[in-house]
Order: sequence, then C-alpha cells, then structure tokens
Amino acid sequence: HFPLATRPNVLEAVDWGQIEGFLKQTGTHYVNIHLAPHTADFPGMAQNTCDPSWRDQLMESVLTGIQMVVSQFGKENVIIENVPWDPDPKYAIPRPVIVPEFVNAVIDACGCGLLLDIAHARIAALYLGLDPIAYLDQMPTRNLKEVHITGTLYDEEMLCWRDHFPMTNDDWMLTNYALAHIQSGEWPVPEIIALEYGGIGPMFEWRSKSEVLLSDISHLQERLND
Repeated sequence: HFPLATRPNVLEAVDWGQIEGFLKQTGTHYVNIHLAPHTADFPGMAQNTCDPSWRDQLMESVLTGIQMVVSQFGKENVIIENVPWDPDPKYAIPRPVIVPEFVNAVIDACGCGLLLDIAHARIAALYLGLDPIAYLDQMPTRNLKEVHITGTLYDEEMLCWRDHFPMTNDDWMLTNYALAHIQSGEWPVPEIIALEYGGIGPMFEWRSKSEVLLSDISHLQERLND
C-alpha cells in the first residue's frame, strides 16, 4: 500500500523504479494514490472552504498528479483512494475533494479504479453532515477495485474523527452495507478487502493489540463467508 497522494510537486520526487520493484516483488496489481491535495499548495484557500471557485484548480491539480502515476503504470493499474476530513496540518486535505461529486468527477476523468476506504467515507460523511450510508451510495463504486476496512474513533483533543482503531458497531454496520452490495452483485467484486487495524512502527504499534486483530479478523471472515 503506497503513501502516494495527488500532489504533483511531491510526486516529482518519487522513485518510480522502486515502486516497480515492490510491485514485482509482492505480486501487487495496483498502485494506489490518495485523493489528497494539500491546502498549502493553494495559497489563499482555507481548508474548509465552500467557495466553488477553488474546484477547478483542485481538479486540475489532482488530475495532473494522477496522470503522473498513470503515465508510469497505465490507468488500468492505478486506483484512487477516497480520503477523510483531517485537520492535521500534515495532511490538510481541502474540503471540496471529500464531496462525493468531486470524487465521481475525478474517477470519470481519469478512468482509474476506486479504492473504497469505508472508514474514510464515514469520517468524511460525518464532517459534511451526511448520512454515511447515503455517502457510500454516492461514491463511484462502479469502478470498485479494492476495499479498506478499519474502526473509527472521535479524537476529543483534535475535535475530529480518526481511523485505524478497533471496529465499532457503527463501523460494522457500514461495512455490512458495503459487503451486501458486493455480494448481491450491485457493486463489482474487489480484488482485495483489507482490514487496516494495526501495523508496524511508532504510528501503529500502540494500536496493534493481538486481541483486537483476532476479534476483528474473525468477525470479518465470518461476514465474508455468509
């Protein structure tokens, strides 16, 4: 899973040969890129802007970034990941790009697949004041290639929702909704459904409890076998 984001100025420094090596070494079919421009790349724009005049600039920038990846690997091998609302200055993703209409327009314009992150969708919906199920219904699932699942938690200090936590009842409800659409044939069957709780390194090691992994993986496996 690559940390690539739709920032042309950052993508210029990417070692494409290294990514190609990872793909071959692991048998990975897709190169993912997060639909994540950074507010700092657009002087004068507030992160929570509702001004429609910024939309075209954001669209041009993200499509430029996506094309840089597509030119290396082909659009059939590139998947676009929806992102959450996150006020952390490290990410500072502008509000317009989490709106479903924008995500659909990006997918239609670039012709790439969709990596649907259900936790990201839930967090974005809650910030926008939308029902998370209604938000999922508006996503471009016609291009679905991969699904990410993980739990969400409200961060009282940052006053925002976070992901990569143990699954909650609300997270399972939204996950079950998505899986039902896949199993019914309404959405394409993704190549990968990944549980994203836990990991390695300082960012994840404090939230990588074996008992949580055992519980959430078992529950997900049971749901997929239904």
